[in-house]
Amino acid sequence: MKAKITFLGTGTSHGVPKINCGCEVCASESVFDKRLRCSILVESGGSSILIDTSADFRAQALKYKIKTIDAILFTHAHADHLHGIDDIRAYQTKSSPPIKCFGPPAFCSDVKKRFSYIFLDKMPIGGGTPRISLSAVSQNFEAAGVGFVPIPVVHGQAETYGYRFFNAAYIPDVKEIPRESFKKLEGLDVLIIDALRARPHSTHLCLNESIEIVRTLKPAKTYFTHIDHEIMHERESESLAKLGLNIEIAYDGLEIWL
Repeated sequence: MKAKITFLGTGTSHGVPKINCGCEVCASESVFDKRLRCSILVESGGSSILIDTSADFRAQALKYKIKTIDAILFTHAHADHLHGIDDIRAYQTKSSPPIKCFGPPAFCSDVKKRFSYIFLDKMPIGGGTPRISLSAVSQNFEAAGVGFVPIPVVHGQAETYGYRFFNAAYIPDVKEIPRESFKKLEGLDVLIIDALRARPHSTHLCLNESIEIVRTLKPAKTYFTHIDHEIMHERESESLAKLGLNIEIAYDGLEIWL
């Protein structure tokens, strides 16, 4: 085993159930239809690497008993993928080093404005702020002993990355994959990719679009994530199984090994 991936959350920005919604999925009692906001934890060689501090990060850390965080990668600066950042301070003492964090250049500029209190030269009286070392990346890099390849993708206006590591790729928010990025996704054992819902969306792949990407890339195994409340896990899983493409819908708490 090179690494273990834990799906900390597989839901879209609203999460599932969605607030103030009584649809059949939001009302479902199945644990597979309960989706926190999107994030994964990659564990390899004794290190724990978080991809995105989701808005549900505190709940995820408690639910999945995350003991340490050695590095954090960010895909983009949308609130559902970023706004749990303050809770990483629970992993630090006054003497521990800053947690190394990595993200797209535009992300780094944005987060320093929106969370300026984190980047003060001197910790404010009373402390209570996370300490991070934030690096903008555009080329291959290493985090906590694991090599990563940034995969630029199109997701609305925000500069957005997926990441390839070992022989897996994680792309939770995407509408289009540029040609050069597509080449970086060839020969995968595991593809984890956005598949929001059946209906088209302006900034996310819908199911049919994601399926066509799988047909083209031909990964050995695919997991769909960033799922809306319009997809019922059991019903859609049965439909995907009939395609013979080895696609599964990921669910919160799912663990896979590379």
